[in-house]
Amino acid sequence: MRQKELRIALVCYGGVSLAVYMHGVTKEIWKLARASRAFHAAQREEVTGVEAVYLSMLQRIERERDLRLRVLPDIITGASAGGINAVFLAQAVHSGRSLEPLTKLWLETADVEQLVHPEARPWSPAARVYMRPIVWYLTRAPGNTVSETVAADMPESRIAERLAAIQDAHPHTLIGSYPRATDGRFTTQIVVRSRDEALLRAAVREVAEAVAEISG
Repeated sequence: MRQKELRIALVCYGGVSLAVYMHGVTKEIWKLARASRAFHAAQREEVTGVEAVYLSMLQRIERERDLRLRVLPDIITGASAGGINAVFLAQAVHSGRSLEPLTKLWLETADVEQLVHPEARPWSPAARVYMRPIVWYLTRAPGNTVSETVAADMPESRIAERLAAIQDAHPHTLIGSYPRATDGRFTTQIVVRSRDEALLRAAVREVAEAVAEISG
């Protein structure tokens, strides 16, 4: 019977909202790796839930393709909040520890109500449900939001603290930073959004000044 290794290289991008759902991806990769470990164990380990589904898939590949497939997360890296996902997954692969503590962390500290400015938080938990159609309209209807991007020729870590201060000073805007890496060079795209163009311009001006000052 043939044997083959599927080696996975995983890059987790930064950005808290991205990191939250990418954590779900890393958990699935971890469960697949655990199922593969059980599949190749000398004494078959008992697995449950999603891991049992992955184990069944590996067994089916063995029966139908005459192939024993081993899945190995080989290279794991990440930027900013995505780096947290990468570190936890690497530790889980190495030590066998659970990823549930990270799930708890993201659910408690990365909830949208924790991320938005206090003035923008809903007045009641019920507002989450009843306000969804209104929020959908306000954020997607043409002309209701304006945005502008500022390019920063630096890693996100160099400007993160200044962006947080600017965000606090402009509660009616949303400032997002998105790190990029090209040919070993790290840059950051900073996107400022607002429903008021004047407020947007004021925030963008401060962001641009901060970028120029730090770039020096």
